[in-house]
Amino acid sequence: MITKLPIIIDYKNQNGLKSFDKSYKSYNEGKLINHNFKITKSKNKIILDIINPYKPLKFVHIPCINNYNCIYYLNVSLPLEITIIENNLVSIYFFILAINSINNSELDFFTCLCNYINNKLNKKYKLLSYENINKYQKKLFNYFNIKNKEYSLEKYKNTDEFLSYFYKRTLLYFNFGLCINFLYPKYTNKSIRQEPIYDLLNKKLLSITNSIKNYNFSYKVSSKYTISQHLKNFNKNIVTNIKNNNIYYLNINKTKSVKFEVKNISNNLITMTNNDIIDTKKYEISYYPKTFIKLLNKKALYNYISTKPELYDIIISKLYGNEISVKYINIFKYINNSIKKELVLKFFTDLNIENNEGYEYKNELYELTILDVNSKKYNDLINKYSDTFENKLEILKILFEYYTFPIQYNKRYLDDIFEKLLYFSFKNYTEIVKLMNGKLYLDTEIIKIIPIKLKTLYFNMLKIYYQMMKENSFESIIFNSKLYNDYIHYKVLKVIINSDNKVKELIMEDAVKYKKIKEIFINNIILIQLCKRLKWKNISRKLNYLDELYNNKEYLFFQERLNKTIIPENFDTRLKKILYNPFEMFRYLRKKKDFIKWVKFLNVRILNLYNNSINVLEKDYAKLGTLIYLLLNVKEQNLKDDSYLLFINHCRENENLILFDTRINLQIREKFKFLKVPINLGFLAKHLTWNNESIIQLSKDVKNKEDNKNKEILQLQDKLDQVSKIAKDYNKKYLKYKDKYLKLKTESSVESQSSFLKSSVNNI
Repeated sequence: MITKLPIIIDYKNQNGLKSFDKSYKSYNEGKLINHNFKITKSKNKIILDIINPYKPLKFVHIPCINNYNCIYYLNVSLPLEITIIENNLVSIYFFILAINSINNSELDFFTCLCNYINNKLNKKYKLLSYENINKYQKKLFNYFNIKNKEYSLEKYKNTDEFLSYFYKRTLLYFNFGLCINFLYPKYTNKSIRQEPIYDLLNKKLLSITNSIKNYNFSYKVSSKYTISQHLKNFNKNIVTNIKNNNIYYLNINKTKSVKFEVKNISNNLITMTNNDIIDTKKYEISYYPKTFIKLLNKKALYNYISTKPELYDIIISKLYGNEISVKYINIFKYINNSIKKELVLKFFTDLNIENNEGYEYKNELYELTILDVNSKKYNDLINKYSDTFENKLEILKILFEYYTFPIQYNKRYLDDIFEKLLYFSFKNYTEIVKLMNGKLYLDTEIIKIIPIKLKTLYFNMLKIYYQMMKENSFESIIFNSKLYNDYIHYKVLKVIINSDNKVKELIMEDAVKYKKIKEIFINNIILIQLCKRLKWKNISRKLNYLDELYNNKEYLFFQERLNKTIIPENFDTRLKKILYNPFEMFRYLRKKKDFIKWVKFLNVRILNLYNNSINVLEKDYAKLGTLIYLLLNVKEQNLKDDSYLLFINHCRENENLILFDTRINLQIREKFKFLKVPINLGFLAKHLTWNNESIIQLSKDVKNKEDNKNKEILQLQDKLDQVSKIAKDYNKKYLKYKDKYLKLKTESSVESQSSFLKSSVNNI
């Protein structure tokens, strides 16, 4: 029987497929296709193998559709053997499939397989369901023993068989270890002895089961617990015993929960890591957020743990021993397309088996690609071949050759090769990076061998390290936009700083510099986020954001210009002006209360408004705000103008805020270039100090002269006042008599007109 079944072609053998699309050559990319499979059925077995005219495939990725994580990709070894147990299809992947292949979907590999076989053979085959595992447990463990013997690593003939047996055996123990924990939640070594399946279990399976049972992991952003502890927490999801350093959730309402970590608890009061305090009597506290309430069940939990790659490392260590487990773990990663074939070359050579795929080990230097960077042998090998630049170049050439990607798939750790590459490069940075004409360059020999896609990332990392160690400068990490705008750069630097790795250890040899570089990186990320959220329309509500930007001006400005690393391209021009000069904000204010608020917000920064430093108290902020408000509303610098007089009077009442030794202390021209009316500071000082001059002791002659001048001025002033008084009196009298004259004239004209009319009437 031949049919098309869905597979994922993101595997290392993808270019061996007839249907392979050359546009999908990327190491981490792929697509879902339907490919031909040959199905062979015997009495109680079904054998599946892919039909490929070019070369046989050893492994293939298949899609499994479920209700929890939608799609899960399972790597299977070909040919795939399925055993039929009472119309149930059972394989070494039975437990994973029971919780990951449950929907009747056209994209699900086993759904398509069952539908085809049932239609073709008129059968009612189905996958062994999650609910029926308990029913068939004895038959399942009989099946385990058969397969365990079949996949013994003592039987392989060549590397292909070794890989197949090793992978199948690992998956066999993984599935059955989970199965025992599922069937016996309260499993112990003593309790399992009373069960009927005990005689079907071996010591390694029991050891693996214990390891899975004691494995601590986080579920739905919770603290780390074992499987049994998680299941216990699911019952109520309400915390009764709060522990320090654990993560919990504060339930605000039926749907909203807030995450927090406990620093200390005393008398029902919880102190969080941010030093906030919570009263446990007022709030309900849970292990998991309210939004995940539907996923707090046994099936969802096992679905999640079945996808944890860390468990495979534990199982491999138990199966093969700690000494050789690292090599076996690398082989498992190679099978799952996590690392390249070359990283397991030496191990295949040491096995002394037939290499049917060209698994050939080249020389001792290639051990650099497979040795643990923390091992003594690795450091010995580095030291051995680092005596000349040519040897160092050779080491780099090998590491560059096997480089694929800088970080692991989980984005939490550096890729093994990239970590070794950076570690070795940092150790020899003075020979790799050259300083010419004040600029840093990679050595020309390094440029020749470095992959093009790695060049920018590699150079930026080395540049940071060079400047930090050689020049005690952090300019590259502050002002290099690549580090924050390019995803790979950002992730690599984040992993180096936060996770445990050899590169971080090297930087931490100088604790002060490591602390500084971490502080800069975190601060820049915060500032970038603040700038993205700060808008002109919300500035009144986000003054704390603006305050944080002002407090980090050493990061915000580069060569007296705004740092483009932090400030986005679409940042409002008005906000840019305010960052340059906080006093620009007064340009956009209209109400006096807003002026006062802005002065209060600026706080001590308001001192930058003065030429000479003065003591401005908090109680003076309102007066200063009013002063600036009146200044910006002056219509004309004229003593006859009311707006100017208001300003002058306010300034005279608060001379300390504007004058210093009879001179204007405010930087009016520099800080208020947007004034409606230009202010002459000389005239302003004169108007403020008029009749306010301090008494000066002069010589007698000069004093007499000054006194005489003053007397003359006073006499003239008196005469002027008298004349003005006479003029006022005359003006009053003139107006009085003029008014009388006009009244009399009006009355006489009326009388003459009336007499004229009377005479005219009489004549008629």
